[in-house]
Amino acid sequence: MPIEPARLPVAGAGGVGGEWRAGSGLDVVRGVREYVAGDPARLVHWPVSARHGSLVVKELEDPASRRLAIVVDLRGPGGGETAEAAEAAASHAAGLAVLALRAGFAVTMATAESDGGRVAAVKTRIDVSRRLARAVAAEPPEGPFPPSTEVVRVTADGAQ
Repeated sequence: MPIEPARLPVAGAGGVGGEWRAGSGLDVVRGVREYVAGDPARLVHWPVSARHGSLVVKELEDPASRRLAIVVDLRGPGGGETAEAAEAAASHAAGLAVLALRAGFAVTMATAESDGGRVAAVKTRIDVSRRLARAVAAEPPEGPFPPSTEVVRVTADGAQ
């Protein structure tokens, strides 16, 4: 049975909530440098250019280096499972994973499964659904994750 991701507003990108999509202005800026003929106008950092007196462009982080690990803990309060809480946690994890994939992140999911913990990359919405369909209410592994990976923990007990 496919698990449908929850539609969640994403806050934290400059304090603005909204839908997170690749190219929606949520690029990670690594730094700024002087404008060079041929640089795309969309990369001009207008506030810094105004202060500097000449055009300055943003240098963006390589999208391939943006990694997110989602640790999914389906145990409810007290370590037990409540179907409703587990379903809500799985839905939130699915929504987060799909948004991150659309934004160009490399996504890894850590789940507890009937044969033990599993940490694996997911590349599509179908991969996400399959991983969450196999997840059980037990302690998920906490890694290992690739270097410079942002880790988010989604729990059924409400803790983050």
